[in-house]
Amino acid sequence: LLAAVAVAMAVHIQVQADPRSRLWILGAVAIGGMLAVWGGIEQIVWGFDRVREMVADMAARGQGIPPALLNRVQQDRAFGAFTYPNNLAAHLLLVMPIIAAAGWRLGDEFEPVRVSRLVIPGILLGLCGWVFLATGSRGAVVAMVAAGGGMFLLSMYTGDRQRVRRMAL
Repeated sequence: LLAAVAVAMAVHIQVQADPRSRLWILGAVAIGGMLAVWGGIEQIVWGFDRVREMVADMAARGQGIPPALLNRVQQDRAFGAFTYPNNLAAHLLLVMPIIAAAGWRLGDEFEPVRVSRLVIPGILLGLCGWVFLATGSRGAVVAMVAAGGGMFLLSMYTGDRQRVRRMAL
C-alpha cells in the first residue's frame, strides 16, 4: 500500500511539472494492462495444456506434485503473470477504463474516426473481459457491478451525466 501511495504521488508530481507527460503515463499503464491481458490469453489458449502435460510427466516419473500446483491445474482459472487469479482480476478491473480511453484515443488515428473510436476500444475491452471472466474471480465481478452501480447512482444524484462519464474514464 505504501508503494502504491508513493507511485501515485510521484505520478502526480510529474504531471504537475509536465502536463503532457500524462498521456505517456496513461499509455504506459494501458500497454502494461494489455501485456497482462496477453499473458492471460496465452495461458487460456496454450498454458493450461502445457501445465497439465508437465504434471502428467511428473506423475509418470514418480515425482511429488506440489499441492499448490495440483490445485492450480484443477481450478482452470487464468492468473497470467500474477500469483493468484484474483490479483489478475483486480489489476484488470483497475486498468480496463484506462485501456478503453487509450483505445478511444487510438481510434482518432484511423478513418472513419467515428467507427474506429468504437471498434478499437470494443476489441480491447472484449479481450480484457474474456481474461477477466476467465479468472473466475467472484469478488472482482461484485466490485465491478458495485462500481458501475455507484457511477449510475452518482449520475442520477448529480444530474450531470457528462461529468460522471468523464470520471468513469
